[in-house]
Amino acid sequence: MTRRPLLSLLCVFAAVVCASLCANEPTAIVEAPYQPDYAKGLPEKHLWREVRENFLKNVYPKILARHQLKLSCGSCTTVYADFELNISLAGTVKIRNVTVAKACGQPMNKKLKADFSRYLEHYPYKPGLYGTTVLLRLGTGLKC
Repeated sequence: MTRRPLLSLLCVFAAVVCASLCANEPTAIVEAPYQPDYAKGLPEKHLWREVRENFLKNVYPKILARHQLKLSCGSCTTVYADFELNISLAGTVKIRNVTVAKACGQPMNKKLKADFSRYLEHYPYKPGLYGTTVLLRLGTGLKC
């Protein structure tokens, strides 16, 4: 009679071990509360800054030109989007949500939002960002 509880306990233990091993596969996404990129630890903060600076220097001007947007104090002061995203342990990105997306004081259109998202989906993330969850703002605004 004592074998049944022992067998049940062994089955539960095996299920827990199997679940933890499956969670550690390289494509798994580590669930964590979203933090702004600036609230991350120092090494991670620098890597997120690289992601944002690369966007602002190399991609953002092209996107603005493609959509015929020009930042100015008179007409268009901001073009930005806040993304909630996960980087899996294998380095693939999953955009969970776009919390805010504004262009010239209006909601951002789908094509513009898709250009921002495409950058995040194709960026070559460094291993220091694997397995992380972040709230990242892409774009900028003027202080007028």
